[in-house]
Amino acid sequence: THYFVLIYPMGKGMSELTASSLEKFNRGYFDQLNLKTSHLVLNEEYSITFVSDLPDKKAAVEYFKTFTENLPGFRELRNHKFDNFVITKDNFDTFYRTKGLNEYIRFFEKNYQTKNQ
Repeated sequence: THYFVLIYPMGKGMSELTASSLEKFNRGYFDQLNLKTSHLVLNEEYSITFVSDLPDKKAAVEYFKTFTENLPGFRELRNHKFDNFVITKDNFDTFYRTKGLNEYIRFFEKNYQTKNQ
């Protein structure tokens, strides 16, 4: 199982904004997967909104690519700074415990964004 993760600076209403945007996106592009959207606080500066229950790596990469391709249409999100990636449930648990955002992004770029995906 994989998650799609958005990490963004804490701000007034950002959790609700990202959740509603992702729920709308899920209904429009991935309704058949019955995905769930949740929030967590990463640290004093950043929050996380994540989409859970992507069944495998292939579905997770497809979700990531579809989100990235459609980001210009996200009126609510396109002008905000955030990091986004996909991650296995087990790796998410480790990531959340260690808070190693930069380390995980390097791992993600190496293991998920290769040319042969």
